[in-house]
Amino acid sequence: ASYKAFARKGINPYKVLIDGCHDLGLSVQVSMRPAMWTFWEPYPDFFESKFYREHPEWRTYDKDGTPVTRMSWAVPEVRAHLLAVLREAVGLGADGVNILFNRGFPLVLYESAFVTEFNKVYAEDPKTLEDGDARVLRIRSDIIAGFLREVRTMLDEEAARRGHGKKLLLSASCLGNEADNLQYGLDIKRLVNE
Repeated sequence: ASYKAFARKGINPYKVLIDGCHDLGLSVQVSMRPAMWTFWEPYPDFFESKFYREHPEWRTYDKDGTPVTRMSWAVPEVRAHLLAVLREAVGLGADGVNILFNRGFPLVLYESAFVTEFNKVYAEDPKTLEDGDARVLRIRSDIIAGFLREVRTMLDEEAARRGHGKKLLLSASCLGNEADNLQYGLDIKRLVNE
């Protein structure tokens, strides 16, 4: 109800928050929680994304075909949607983007978009392999790194639009150790090097 009242008055609470932080000399990054597409009962009406509801075909699927309550980063339309959301949020004046990976895995499982990408490289069905197969993890890593390159490009474009000469930040909140991150395709060393 309070957001509707703000909207009626033409007030964007996120813009107010960003401007208020800047007035205090603080840097502000918008955060994205990759898992926040839906929530269990009784909250789906409040938390469930319209995009999630309208595109069940772009969700992640386990090896046995069980849908998982995530949207797959292997799907270009999902990445484009996330990028548009981040672009809008950063456009309010934020100083960068933070991805909350520690609140979002898995981002890619065995849905058809992933299987297609895997098959292009290895001409094999990844569902027949062990979950920890290095090839499976490598294609997941390629997908995640590719999305983060898209975010970096968007941030650089926004910085150029602002014309202030400052690089906008890209940061991530990750799992506690390298093995756990790699299990989901998040190769921190690779990302830092890139």
